[in-house]
Amino acid sequence: MSNNFILFYLYLLMILLFLSILSYLISIELFYLFYIIFFTKINYNLSQVDKETFIHFVNLYTKRKEWLLFISMLEFYLNKKRFDPVTIYNNLGYCYSSLYYFQIAEYYYCNALLIDKNSMLTLQNLSQLYKKFSNDNKLNQINNMIALIKN
Repeated sequence: MSNNFILFYLYLLMILLFLSILSYLISIELFYLFYIIFFTKINYNLSQVDKETFIHFVNLYTKRKEWLLFISMLEFYLNKKRFDPVTIYNNLGYCYSSLYYFQIAEYYYCNALLIDKNSMLTLQNLSQLYKKFSNDNKLNQINNMIALIKN
């Protein structure tokens, strides 16, 4: 009889431990989501965002992998001409390459190169993209441009 009570209490203890860990993890995620909602929806008007807040949004959308929201925000800033277009084009290229739309990513990287032909970040991004494509001709051209800029 006492063995049954011991097993029952052990069973209750294990359930309590499991549920407490689960509730802790859910609470952390809920607090994080509340922070995101409060931060993004209530406090900021997107047309009046400064550079530091823009970087925060970039990190947030990249971490959460919310590519469509990220793309729409970048397109909005590209139309408003609030930030450096090379940075925006590079971020758009990164978004589309993460979504496996490599031709669109190449389009945005090339637009960034039209603005600044010496942008090492853009050239390195294009180099990585062409490695994924296995496009050796364009990869060699980009690597030659990188070598010319480094020298």
